[in-house]
Amino acid sequence: MNNLKEFEYCRYCGKKVNKETVICPHCGSQLKILRTEIIKKPVITPKSKIIAILLAIFFSYWSWLYTYGKNSRKFWLSITIFFAILIFTIVYSCSAIFEETVISAPPTSFAYIYWIYFIGVWLWPIIEYSIRPRSFYEKYPMG
Repeated sequence: MNNLKEFEYCRYCGKKVNKETVICPHCGSQLKILRTEIIKKPVITPKSKIIAILLAIFFSYWSWLYTYGKNSRKFWLSITIFFAILIFTIVYSCSAIFEETVISAPPTSFAYIYWIYFIGVWLWPIIEYSIRPRSFYEKYPMG
């Protein structure tokens, strides 16, 4: 007969309680510190490869936000490149305005910069999302 439960007395109200009781059912006092081990398991939030590619096609480097945990550096690098080109273009345009010269077309160096930006920053996410294996997206961020 293992039905015998071990009892002890509550140190606050003196009534009989089970030995494993954490809070006294009679007076509500905490008898023991509840010790639990919290095991934090990584959360797998699956992503879709098709959605990642479509985001890359329509939103370029902004698609890095879809998989930000793995691509945060690429996102910030792309933003930095974009703003560097934007500032460069504004400074060039303002300097031409202050020199009172007419800008008919940007110099060829601008064209090269814009093409490098388009190929490097716009196509980069499309290519990378396309060549990544499907398991990367299914087990994200563990993939």
